[in-house]
Amino acid sequence: MNDVLWRIEQYGPGSVRAETVSRVKTASVMFADYDLLRTTFPELASLDEDAINKWLLENAAYISQSQAAQTALNSKIKTAREYTIAFRPPEYGRAGVFSLAWNLKGRKCRQDYEQWPNEGCLDVKGIGIEPSRTPRKTTHGTGLLLLSMALRELICERIIHRVLEHAGSPILTARNYALIDLGFNAKYPKGVAGLLVRQAYLRDHGLKNAGSIEEHLEMSIELLLRRYGLSFMLRGPWIHVFKTRGELKTMWGRPNTPTTPSQFDSLVAITGPISPPFQIDGLNVQFTRELCLHPLSARLIDLASLCIYESFENAFATLVEDRPLFLGKIVFPNDVEFVQPDPRLRVRMLDEDFDDQCLHIVKAYHAGVLSPDDVSKRVTMIVEKATEHL
Repeated sequence: MNDVLWRIEQYGPGSVRAETVSRVKTASVMFADYDLLRTTFPELASLDEDAINKWLLENAAYISQSQAAQTALNSKIKTAREYTIAFRPPEYGRAGVFSLAWNLKGRKCRQDYEQWPNEGCLDVKGIGIEPSRTPRKTTHGTGLLLLSMALRELICERIIHRVLEHAGSPILTARNYALIDLGFNAKYPKGVAGLLVRQAYLRDHGLKNAGSIEEHLEMSIELLLRRYGLSFMLRGPWIHVFKTRGELKTMWGRPNTPTTPSQFDSLVAITGPISPPFQIDGLNVQFTRELCLHPLSARLIDLASLCIYESFENAFATLVEDRPLFLGKIVFPNDVEFVQPDPRLRVRMLDEDFDDQCLHIVKAYHAGVLSPDDVSKRVTMIVEKATEHL
C-alpha cells in the first residue's frame, strides 16, 4: 500500500490548519522503535540511539501554546523558546502532524542537517488543544494523552499486528515510532502526560455510510478479532434500554442522551420488540484512506479503543452516517455471525491486567527505576506473553 503521508501538501489546499507550537523542555524519549525509524527515514540509518532520541525530541516534543497557557487541566508546562508549525487535519482534536521540512525551516539548521531530505511527516497524539478551543474535562477535550494510554495503544498495535499475521489477513496496521514523556502531569484524568509518535497517513474522518467498503471491512475485521478475544467496541453501550423505578428508559449515543419517541419507534422498527435490559454496542474501527476489497487491502489506525474480552454478551453494530440512530449492520447474540473467543486463539491477557501493567511501567520509568531499554524489553515481553500460543 502506498498510503504514507510524506508531504503536508498531500492533504490538499485549505484542508489543514497550521499553528505555532512550543518545544517542551522536560520531554524525554521513553520508548522508540529504532529499527522502524531507521527503515522509514534512511537519514537515520547511521545514527545511534541517543542521536535518534535527540532527533525525535527536536521534531515531535511540542505542545500547543493554548495548552501551555493554562494550568486548569495540567501542571505547569515548561517550554523553551523553540517553535515549529503543527498541522491539524480535520477532526484532529488533540493530535497534529509535523513536517520534517517545516521543522527544519523553523530552526537554525546545523551543517549535519543540511543534507537531509525535505520529506517526511510524524503524526503526534497529545500535543494539546487548538488556539480556538477551551480545554474541557472529557477524554479528548483536555488536549492531552496519558502516557499510560499511549503505551497501551502502542502495545495494542503490536498485538493486533501479530493476530492479523496469524490469521493470514492482508490487513495492515499503522505503526508507532516512539513514546515521549512530556515531564508534566495531567489533572483529568490524573497521570503523566505523554506523546504517541506515529506513522503519518492520509485518513478520512466522520462516520461511514451504510453498505460502503468501510462498513463491510469494519464488520469483517471485528468478527475476525473476536475469535482472538479482541474488539473495537466503544466502552459503554451505544443503545441502552432499561427500567428504573418501573419506568422504561432508552439512551443512545455519545454522550448518552434519551431517545425521542420517533427515535424509539425507529429503534423498534430496526430491532423488533424490545424487552429491557437490552443494549447494542457500537464499533469504532478506523482506516487510512486507501481501501480495496478486490484484492483486499486496508490499514488500521488509531487503535486506542481496542479492548480484550473473555466473552461477548451484547448485540453490536457498525455506526453509519445515513441510518437512524447511526445504526448500521447489527449482529445479535442469537445470530450465526455472533462469535465467541476461541480458547485456542484468545489473547492471553485480561484488559484490567493490561491497564495495570501500563500504569506500572510508566510510574517506574517516571521515577527513574526503568530505563528506555527496560521499557522496550517490557513491551516485548507483554506482547510475546499475550501471543506466544499463536
